Order: sequence, then structure tokens, then C-alpha cells
Amino acid sequence: MPPKHRLTGAEMRTMRPARRMSGALFSVSATSGGKTARFGVVVSKKVAIKAVDRNLIKRRWRASLLKHLTAAPAGTYVFVAKRDAAGASFADIRDDIAALVGRL
Repeated sequence: MPPKHRLTGAEMRTMRPARRMSGALFSVSATSGGKTARFGVVVSKKVAIKAVDRNLIKRRWRASLLKHLTAAPAGTYVFVAKRDAAGASFADIRDDIAALVGRL
């Protein structure tokens, strides 16, 4: 993902969500404003115990989101993985991300 679309950990922790949406595998905290759409993802140990599995979810999220970078309105978006994301296939994650970005 291009650096101008990434959120750092510090930015995600200090963000105050204006609205929240939920999908089957991810929930999104959104704040409007800014010049571009910026994204971050959180996968907790409750979702996937092993770091390998958490990183797999993040890689699949990142690959799914690349197509939708220009479609999202300007703002900051933090995706939080749900427990079902650990067993989800790439196609399931891609479909969930597409549905959530479409609702932004």
C-alpha cells in the first residue's frame, strides 16, 4: 500500500471514530476529513493466537484493499478483524472489504 494511504499505530490509537460499520469479518471505525483516504488494520491475539496467522489476515486485507483505495472518500479508516477472519479464505475477505468500502 502506498505510504500516503497508511495509518501508523500512534495515529490509530489517537483516532476518535465518528461512525462505525460492521461486516461479516471486519468492523470499520471511520473519521471524515483530510486530503486522502488513509487505512489501518488491527488483528488482535483474540482473533488469531499465532503471529503467522495475524500477519496472513493483514496481508489478505491489504491485497483486498488495493483495488478500493481511490473509491473511498477522504478520511481515516481503521479496520478491526473479527474472530471469523481467522478461518476466512482470501475470497471471503475480499468480498467483505468490497462491501464495507462500498458503504463508506
